[in-house]
Amino acid sequence: MAVESYERRMPVPNGNDIEKGNLNRCYPGDPDGLPMEKLAYEIEKLAKEYKITVFIDLHEAKYFHLNMPEESDWDKALGQTIIYYPNMASVELIIPMLDEINNDISNTDYLFSALEMPIPNSAAWWAGKYLDIAAFTLETTRTMELNQRINWHLRFIDIILRNLGMWSSAAVP
Repeated sequence: MAVESYERRMPVPNGNDIEKGNLNRCYPGDPDGLPMEKLAYEIEKLAKEYKITVFIDLHEAKYFHLNMPEESDWDKALGQTIIYYPNMASVELIIPMLDEINNDISNTDYLFSALEMPIPNSAAWWAGKYLDIAAFTLETTRTMELNQRINWHLRFIDIILRNLGMWSSAAVP
């Protein structure tokens, strides 16, 4: 499901770290914590139960990474990046991912680049650190058309799954 406008943080009680209302800052989770910490804990349980071998976290940033406005915070300018956990499972996929996705992009402003190390306490950070699996945060840029952003996310999933031998056909346009 893609939602154009949403509130990404749950309210948290006064005196608590506001980031505890942001699912992307709640890993590892806490079964007795605040709502987003509980959700992170449940996601972790599912990942372990199903013995996943790759974790793909789809995101959208406010700005392009390579064209960040001076007044922007760095974490709002991650658009068009693949952020990978620095383990062998992730590193082996980075170059094929970049080569394949960028080969299809004619506008150089839209090319993707790789960044090492997901934001601490994010889902991809947790999966790479604690499960030692291929773990990625894929960031597109919110200023682009929703349809294009969704297509890039689908292409990345296709590329990753094919490179891992989990998907046999290029089913995504």
